[in-house]
Amino acid sequence: MNTIKSVLRNKFSWLLIGLAFLVGVLYVAPELLIWNKLHSLGKPYVAIQLSHHGDEAQGTISRFREIYDGHFPPGDLFLDNANAPTPFGPIQVMPALMAGFIALFGGNINVSYLFATFILSPIVFLLFYWLGKVITGNRIYAVFFALLGVMTPIFRALPRAFESLALFFNNIGNYFIPLIRTPMAKLPLGRTEDPLLTYLVFLPAIAALLLFWKRPSWKTGAAVGSLIGLMFYVYFHYWVFLVVIAGLIGAYSLFKILPHRLPADRHGQADKSNKNLFKSVLVLFAVLALVTIPYWVNYFNFKNSPTGEELTLRIGITKSHAPFFIAGEPEVLAYVFYALLAIVVYFVFYKRGQKNTAVLYWIFTAAMFIAWNIQVVTGFVPAADHWYRTIGAFFTVIVFHAAFELLKKVNYKVVAVVLIIGSSFLVIKKIVNALVFVNPPPQFIDGKSFESRAFNPSIVESWDWINKNLPNEPKIISPSFITSMYLYTETSTRPYFVYGFNTSASNKLLEERFLTTYRLFNVKQEFLKRILELDYSNGPCSPEHCADSPAKDMNEFLNTVEVIPHLYFGYYANYYYDRGLPQSVTTYRFVSKEKADELLARYPKVTANWEDIEADYVYYGPWERQITQIDLSKNPNLELVFKNQEVEIYKIKK
Repeated sequence: MNTIKSVLRNKFSWLLIGLAFLVGVLYVAPELLIWNKLHSLGKPYVAIQLSHHGDEAQGTISRFREIYDGHFPPGDLFLDNANAPTPFGPIQVMPALMAGFIALFGGNINVSYLFATFILSPIVFLLFYWLGKVITGNRIYAVFFALLGVMTPIFRALPRAFESLALFFNNIGNYFIPLIRTPMAKLPLGRTEDPLLTYLVFLPAIAALLLFWKRPSWKTGAAVGSLIGLMFYVYFHYWVFLVVIAGLIGAYSLFKILPHRLPADRHGQADKSNKNLFKSVLVLFAVLALVTIPYWVNYFNFKNSPTGEELTLRIGITKSHAPFFIAGEPEVLAYVFYALLAIVVYFVFYKRGQKNTAVLYWIFTAAMFIAWNIQVVTGFVPAADHWYRTIGAFFTVIVFHAAFELLKKVNYKVVAVVLIIGSSFLVIKKIVNALVFVNPPPQFIDGKSFESRAFNPSIVESWDWINKNLPNEPKIISPSFITSMYLYTETSTRPYFVYGFNTSASNKLLEERFLTTYRLFNVKQEFLKRILELDYSNGPCSPEHCADSPAKDMNEFLNTVEVIPHLYFGYYANYYYDRGLPQSVTTYRFVSKEKADELLARYPKVTANWEDIEADYVYYGPWERQITQIDLSKNPNLELVFKNQEVEIYKIKK
């Protein structure tokens, strides 16, 4: 009998490994098939593009590449002081992991990204399986939970998916219907930093938290403290939410040992259990404090740095003391769902004798309310919409566990068959999706479409030349923000033109380099005036959404329309708040009228010479020509070192 059980157990293990491998294949198959098609057409393939991998192309991949280039922690791409403190933390474990993949393939971003996805998505699948097993203790439920986690966006979509039938099908329902063949090249884990890398720590943290609550001890407390501490170096909103939960657990454990409380039974077992929980929580916080010491050292260095406040505002801090119950973010309906979830916990767990589980899930639910209202105490909140990502995970855990408990009354064989069929549909759906890309739909190979993986061959050729011929991370100047972003992602060059999101540079330096670059490239005053005074309340609309967009493709839109958002990013979102003006104004302008007028007045007075700027090379290609028309070949201070059909690279003579 034991031998048979062992064989069955091994068969299940092989099934699990096979499913994990299949997940990896299904995640990379669409991209590989697109790449193969583009290769047959003689077109270059670029996986990470600003249109469909925005955050990654803007800054995430550049941090991975910085470590690959030998800088750990990743330095400032734009400043000579590469070790200036940043808000990204000193121990960047996940970027280091991705840098390893980049090193494995000699700096090739396309191959390293796809290989990392192929390796890491199965690992995330297995972590989802483990979490499902911790929640239910059942292998079939755990497999279904794991497939839900990697094949659908449910972990980030709840409770918003319940707001309407259309949202439910878009986020959950359609993923079970193979006949719906909307092609998806990038699957739910497709973004590297979050969720792919984040879930490598976040999922074990949730599982460890559940295990700690079931069996509190110094060991489980230390494990939870370590994982929450590690999250500090992975993603902001996740660690904050976990710390809120830990704080609520700590408050609960303290309340349980207060002297006024009576022992639950004559043997004092409940009292002993409460003391054990409290001691375990103390271990949790002690380990958490120890693990996060480097984070806080870096944080206070950053906050006390000359440009700390400016960068904090640029990266998305919104000032407010208004509770989001009133301010409307999230919509009131979200709070209704949280309240309904608390009621579900009462009837499914508390009323059925699982009071300990109910308390933990009420703590999770309370954290959802608290997260949306942190600014009431702090006066600010970074990227408030990101709370959905963490809340969705814990919402899903509670809903899935509740469904498991309710289905116990149903014949298990029937439930198992339904779960197996549901799992099969999830897998078949992704197989059908992959097969669609055997002959990729036009939007994935047409260079002007939003989802296209095709790219300008002249630009790609210039990247290859730079990687082979320009060592020692030279600084290169271009008047195009998107050229700068692609250069610091696809090559080891450092941009002169400063992008305001991932640099410790001051606003003053941003403006100086912005105006100097425009003056050197002879950008017309009319172009500068248009981008500074752009009113977003009346458009313009991106080509992804509007047929009458002023740009023919997304790259041109980012390059010639959304210029100022790349310079200041979110800095001026608080300009109006500080002056008591309506917050809605921030959706219309990315720079104040006063600052726009100042820059327009300064521009004609700027004097700049090629030999005096802190740059080594000049890049002039198709995106630069969208901004300005200039003949650099006749400039005596520039030496042409590369030229193809559309791109010219010059060395600045010093």
